[in-house]
Amino acid sequence: MKDGFLYGRGAADMKGSVAAFVTSIEDFIDENKSKIKGRIGVMLTSDEEGPAVNGVIKVVEELNNRKEKIDWCLVGEPTANIKLGDVIKIGRRGSIGAEIKIFGVQGHIAYPHKAKNPIHLATEAINEISTPIMGRSHGMHAEPMSFGAKLGIFWDELSRHSERFNQSKKRASICMISGPVGSYATVSPKLEKIISKKLGLNPGIITNQIIQRDIHAEYCQNLALLASTLEKLAIEIRHLQRSEVDEAREPFGKEGFVTKGSSSMPHKRNPELSERICGLARVIRSNSSTALQNVPLWHERDISHSSAERVILPDSSIATDYILFLADQIISGLEIKRDNMLRNLDNSNGLIFSPRIMLKLVESGIDKNEAYDLVQAMSMEVLENKKNLKDLCIQNKVISSLISEKEISEIFDYDFYLRFTKEQFRSLGWKIN
Repeated sequence: MKDGFLYGRGAADMKGSVAAFVTSIEDFIDENKSKIKGRIGVMLTSDEEGPAVNGVIKVVEELNNRKEKIDWCLVGEPTANIKLGDVIKIGRRGSIGAEIKIFGVQGHIAYPHKAKNPIHLATEAINEISTPIMGRSHGMHAEPMSFGAKLGIFWDELSRHSERFNQSKKRASICMISGPVGSYATVSPKLEKIISKKLGLNPGIITNQIIQRDIHAEYCQNLALLASTLEKLAIEIRHLQRSEVDEAREPFGKEGFVTKGSSSMPHKRNPELSERICGLARVIRSNSSTALQNVPLWHERDISHSSAERVILPDSSIATDYILFLADQIISGLEIKRDNMLRNLDNSNGLIFSPRIMLKLVESGIDKNEAYDLVQAMSMEVLENKKNLKDLCIQNKVISSLISEKEISEIFDYDFYLRFTKEQFRSLGWKIN
């Protein structure tokens, strides 16, 4: 306290926020003296970063010893990243719902230390998504699954691409000055090693007039693989954004993004960014085929590869860099429509639980084929007459004689399909409680 003011060290950090919190309480009390009955207390602890044995726990124990009861309690950790109020945390072990935007720095395989990819940074956001979504096979409803698991598959795939590029970089970091046919006719291997070291490269083990083009082909193949994964992600978003599905949308109508879906139809919101990724992925894959054809050359060298490489290497690198940027933008600004995911699940009228009903009948002693035929007949009735599978199961004499109504209700539960999601995430190396 100084001259009537409460100061906190670090105005953009916890102390400044605590100071603001306390002075706000003071103002609130002054304005509401006649209405307040009781006391308002501020309890500060400093033991929440670790095991938290001497923080809130000790405070609660002391209150119990005093036989004091708190009617209302606001647990908060005021903090900030750049300026006061830009970050909110409610309790070390709590959670808060928010729209998360993550911005990265565009990079390149040649300068991986400069890149900061939001797709990787978004894993914590993906971590929190345990929303059930319709799983689809052949484009048709299959069984419920976790939306987090759907995104986790892409994260795992992108991690493998990162490993491949790191391995390729080691193989491609070669210096070669071994002469016209690799016999060191004009320079010695010793000089080659000295120059290689100065350049931060590895001397070629055995070469002719060129560095062998399987190395270039590997790089182009890795670009094609990465582009295919990004196209796979883009296609998923394109399907989820379809009008009749509408479970996720790429960013639209914001600064830096597409603002018009169609010049003639104002209502359109097309997944243009995702479509752009799909188109360029085809070019990158096509170029990888040319890189493979550049591997076999005449004897110690010809230049049939050279003209093609002047096109495919820069074009594929630039195009991959660009669709990575687009993927970053899409994932960072992805709109997740959880209500629509639940709506689509419910619109199945319970059909997606048919496998569980069938297996429960088999467990009850019915032959597998007989159980399949019975559940399939009811499923077709649901499709044709818009009935609900759960109701039909309860009404069916064969099923109700083997499975109780309570057991049937337990079968029709979306959470059943999410029970191993956290375990899947842990297998990716994520820390999930």
